[in-house]
Amino acid sequence: MPEARHERSRPLTIETAADSDGSAWNRFVERHPEGTVAHLFQWRRVVESAYRKRCVYLVAKTEGEISAVLPAVLMRGLRGQERLVSMPFLDEGGVLSSSAQATQALWSRALEEVDARRGAVEVRTPLRLQVGAQYAESSTRRFRLVLALPESSEELWSAISSKVRNHVRKSRKEELTTSRVAASELPRFYEVFARNMRDLGSPVHSYRFLAEIFAQFGDQVRLYLTSGRDGGAVAGAIAFKFRHTVAVPWASSLRSSRQVRSNYSLYWQALEDAVVEGASLFDFGRSTEDTGTFRFKQQWGAKAVPLHWQTYSPQGERLEEVFVDPRRHSRLVALWRKLPVPIATRLGSRIRGYLSN
Repeated sequence: MPEARHERSRPLTIETAADSDGSAWNRFVERHPEGTVAHLFQWRRVVESAYRKRCVYLVAKTEGEISAVLPAVLMRGLRGQERLVSMPFLDEGGVLSSSAQATQALWSRALEEVDARRGAVEVRTPLRLQVGAQYAESSTRRFRLVLALPESSEELWSAISSKVRNHVRKSRKEELTTSRVAASELPRFYEVFARNMRDLGSPVHSYRFLAEIFAQFGDQVRLYLTSGRDGGAVAGAIAFKFRHTVAVPWASSLRSSRQVRSNYSLYWQALEDAVVEGASLFDFGRSTEDTGTFRFKQQWGAKAVPLHWQTYSPQGERLEEVFVDPRRHSRLVALWRKLPVPIATRLGSRIRGYLSN
């Protein structure tokens, strides 16, 4: 038998990515089978600009070519804890790599970043990592709701339940219209978004955060608005197209419009457009199990995919996540809901930068 040939280990360097690495970084992400929107380089510019966070974008290079990337943001919580999170405000993250050597090297460097601060590294990936650090936490309270798309809108209409079809029809009878609009309409969306987040008792992202997303991602991000009979916006969504997936990380509707099924008009249009664009998967975004939004997304036929948000601490300390759950923080939520929308928006957009969820 011929003797097995062993490939020699090639020199590997770990660097902090420079702005000039952005294009090569994104090409690597787009080619990698596990690449997601959350791994794209533009998020560094978005988070730095909107929330003034220190972004730690690590890249492994083999003979000058990218062999692994790790996007992360240094987050200081409301209680002062520090975490290097990959990626905050989004559902996914973690290392993309073409070799086990590069993966190990990137995680070792990430742990070094937080060791002196007695912090931790939080990764949004389902893989338990072998990095020599204490595994501290795994969260499955949240799920992505994803729907496999057919090849035509007619097939999609037939596939959804009769109950959902009736809700969509009702929205049409109420003369609601949903359309994809230009980024210049973002202020109209933000009015709906900010009011809805106040009603939910949750701090809202800053307007600058959303505006920077549109400035950085261009044609990859799109904006939907649902308008009532008087032309006023009653619902809206921000969607991303990445490869064959359309994802909706942020959507809102006014409570006063839900009786006319504004959210059904909104999602039907986004789904139909995704099919027309040739997408094979629609990601409704993150929801906590057994909540109203979770059940709303499920009724479209979406399947729940657990999100494992794991923490690795060089010291082995257990750091609790700062997460405002309405079911656990009912008094705080009730107080927030009483705030006037302008005050809740102003306070919320300042607090939001400290919350990684």
